[in-house]
Amino acid sequence: MGSKRLNVGTETCYMCDRVSTTREHTPPLSFFPDSRRVNLITVPSCTVHNNDNHLDVEYVRNIIVTDINSNQVARDMFADKVLRSYRRNRKLVRRTFQQVREVTIGGRGTAIVRLNLTRFNPIMRAVAFALYFHDFGEKFQYRWTIYNATMLSEGQAFYDMPDNFSPYIRAMLRSVPVADRDTNQPEVFKYGVYRQVEHRIIYRLVFYGGVDIYAIGIPKDASSILD
Repeated sequence: MGSKRLNVGTETCYMCDRVSTTREHTPPLSFFPDSRRVNLITVPSCTVHNNDNHLDVEYVRNIIVTDINSNQVARDMFADKVLRSYRRNRKLVRRTFQQVREVTIGGRGTAIVRLNLTRFNPIMRAVAFALYFHDFGEKFQYRWTIYNATMLSEGQAFYDMPDNFSPYIRAMLRSVPVADRDTNQPEVFKYGVYRQVEHRIIYRLVFYGGVDIYAIGIPKDASSILD
């Protein structure tokens, strides 16, 4: 699905009231293989809120690409982009693999890494803000809480603690009747949206065929058990 034509310099940023100076891809451009960077969703952005070259984007892209639920496109991205990213930036490697647990899944050795939510969640919130602007033509005035529906909780991943909370939340969120939206590269990214009024909105973000992230709109002064 193509984005509407943007008049950079005459529109305001999707996140703030600054005049747009660029276009923000959502998800960020680096999530897409070179051959799939065609007719992507973009929104007007100021320089501050354009995340295409943000270091956290690279971290989040690498984490999602290596998720066990991702597809062959992600595996190709790992070989082409992620390994190159780690070879180029040793600091990123150290920060990504600060806490690692080796595991065996399906007879194959792999590893679980601790997710840095202070880096991950702001990028997902930016995607939700941009999609809302794209879908409804206005800025989202509330805030987003982020839930990773396909990732293990820290207690379960590293300490073998039972997690009775996550299955309940996953079932609840997956029962929400989101309306799927067309994207031009669904094997990289697709999404669905459920909207009532004001802050009552849920985005289901699907990366690389099977990594589900939910962005849930809540009032600015509300607390969330998911944060």
